[in-house]
Amino acid sequence: MDIYYETWGQGPAVICLHDVFENRKVFAALAKDLQKHYQLILIDARYHGKSVKSGPLSIAQNVLDVQSVIADLGLESYDVIGVGMGANTALALAVRDQRLKSAVLISPYSSPQSFKGFYYFQIVMTLIFMVPFCLYNKLARRRFQLTKWLLREPHFSSEMFASIKQPILVLAGDRDKIKPAATEKIAKCLPHCVQEELYDSHDALHDAYRQVLKKIRGYLYASNQTNTND
Repeated sequence: MDIYYETWGQGPAVICLHDVFENRKVFAALAKDLQKHYQLILIDARYHGKSVKSGPLSIAQNVLDVQSVIADLGLESYDVIGVGMGANTALALAVRDQRLKSAVLISPYSSPQSFKGFYYFQIVMTLIFMVPFCLYNKLARRRFQLTKWLLREPHFSSEMFASIKQPILVLAGDRDKIKPAATEKIAKCLPHCVQEELYDSHDALHDAYRQVLKKIRGYLYASNQTNTND
C-alpha cells in the first residue's frame, strides 16, 4: 500500500489522523493507554512518515487514503481521532462515510483564515524564507508544498457541517493556534457536537495529554455503548 499504518490492540476500531508535519508517532502514548479496549489504527498521511511522497496533496486525497486503509482492514465501523489537518480530514470523512460512528477533533478549522494572526504570519514568512532552499533541496521543496497547503485548505461551509450527523467532540486549547471564534463556529454548526476547552494548552497531545486522554476515554466509551445499545 502507498499509505503506511500500524494497528495497536484489539476491540472497536479507532483511526488516528495526525496534523501536517507530524506522523503516526504523535499518537503512540494514546495508543498505549487505549489498546486494552480498542484497536488503534495509526496512519501516516501522504507525504508524511513512511507513506508515499507523491500524488495529490489535498483533504480529498487524504479521505481516499484513509478509505483505502479501512478497506484493507475490512472495517465495518470505526471512530476517528484527528488533530489539525487530521481533524479536517475526519470532518470530510464524516460527510462521505456513514461507517464513521463518532469523532474527536483536536483543533479543527474551517479555513486558513481560522489561524490566529501570529500563526498565519508565521506560515507566510516560512514560505518566503524557504524559497531559496527549494532550488537545490528536495526536503525543502516538500516542506514548502506542505506549508503552502496550510494556506490553501480547508474551505468548509456551514452547510457542510450541518450535514454531519455523527456525534463530534471538539477539543481546543486555551492557547491554541486557531481563533476561539472559529472553533466555536464549527461547534455551533455541527448538529451533534460538544466543545470542551483544554486549560493551559497549546499542543494538546503533549502539554495537555492527561486532559485529552480522560476526555477521549469517556467519549469513546459513550460512543461504543450507544452503538451497542442500538
